[in-house]
Amino acid sequence: LARFARLAGEPGQVRFLGSRRDVGRLLGAADVYWHAGDEGSAPIAVVEAMAAGVPVVADDTPGCRQALTDGADGRLCPAGARAARGRATEHLLADASYRGRLADAARETAGTRFSADRMADDYARAYRRLLA
Repeated sequence: LARFARLAGEPGQVRFLGSRRDVGRLLGAADVYWHAGDEGSAPIAVVEAMAAGVPVVADDTPGCRQALTDGADGRLCPAGARAARGRATEHLLADASYRGRLADAARETAGTRFSADRMADDYARAYRRLLA
């Protein structure tokens, strides 16, 4: 990733920060959040970025598809497709209006689909079904 960042961008535009405890504060300063992974469930990092109103560019995996809808509240790219991820990111960075629409939609999705109340209701419904 470091090599790709050096080759693909301006010096200093991409920063690798390592393990942090202040992710919420840092997300608010990001223009785009990248997520590469193969999780089977919705990745919490993607939901956190969405809740912070940061447009997400993620690998098209089952977990990421649970979290966002391509083109509506984020962008999904084929897993490992660096060029597709780059094009999606370039589009977001070049078009502030589009980036803002995705950010607003992402915040709304995170707030409705992944709120504590919604998740508690979903768990309670699942437990009721299992106990019935």
